Amino acid sequence: MSRLGPVLALDVLIDNLTSLRKKTLLEIQESCPHPRESMRRAPYQGALSEARPDFLMCSECGLAEEGWGSFCAFEMHYDGESGIQEIPREEAGRLVRTFRTRREVSELNRKKWLARCREASRGDAEGVV
Repeated sequence: MSRLGPVLALDVLIDNLTSLRKKTLLEIQESCPHPRESMRRAPYQGALSEARPDFLMCSECGLAEEGWGSFCAFEMHYDGESGIQEIPREEAGRLVRTFRTRREVSELNRKKWLARCREASRGDAEGVV
């Protein structure tokens, strides 16, 4: 019998807990309204050649998204600088639980836009007699 039995059992437990954590966090973040008063913005950092984009985060659920200010269509509520507290990147990084890249945010926005287009075309088709 292997002496690693207890370690292997712990590995399975850790995997199960990690999956449960991811599922729970996703449920929390999908249901979070990301209230404006909980939004924080970490400004871009670095020189142009090595710049890291802004990221916007919700301190309630820990969801963060990167982008270049109001020019990037953040999935979360962002309409420019107004009323969102700016905090250092290091502090914001400690609060983040899930991070979406610009590519992920763009894909989410594209899917939402396509869904709205499909919904609008269904409405148009239903209105035709």
